[in-house]
Amino acid sequence: MSNSSSSSFIVAFPSVPNTVEELQEMIFGDEKIYPNPCIWGANDRYGWPAEEVAETVWKDLQSRGTITREHALEAAQNGYLDDADRPEYPSHTIQDPELRAKVWDEYSAKSDAANRTVAEKFLDKVPEGHVLAEFEYSDNDGPYFTALEHGPLFMKLLHLRVSHH
Repeated sequence: MSNSSSSSFIVAFPSVPNTVEELQEMIFGDEKIYPNPCIWGANDRYGWPAEEVAETVWKDLQSRGTITREHALEAAQNGYLDDADRPEYPSHTIQDPELRAKVWDEYSAKSDAANRTVAEKFLDKVPEGHVLAEFEYSDNDGPYFTALEHGPLFMKLLHLRVSHH
């Protein structure tokens, strides 16, 4: 059994980067190493060169392009957002299928509304002229992508992390 996850990141860039070097500057500034947030043993890497990580993000940006505010709102509803006022998870012990479906639908609607509130607050903070892009990384794809999903990849930029667990 796997305990994999993925996370989407909605990132606000001051402008569309024109080169991988410009993207690297936006993400890392003067940092030369992207740290591994998951060091559990002596054989785990300390981190990866910032150039390597910037190249990965650059390729993803080139293939996915930028997104609209509407797309960002929709993407934010498909997972778990930090700071969302999430309703209590419904009981798995409801036997009646119709009641279980009704309870689940009510939970989903409340959860989506909580995510939308957080996403709207995030978008309100995005300065005029910034562009949005969406990235997704999964810890199911090995240590490197685990570090991208769980580490401080977009900490220097305004961003929203949508966890898919």
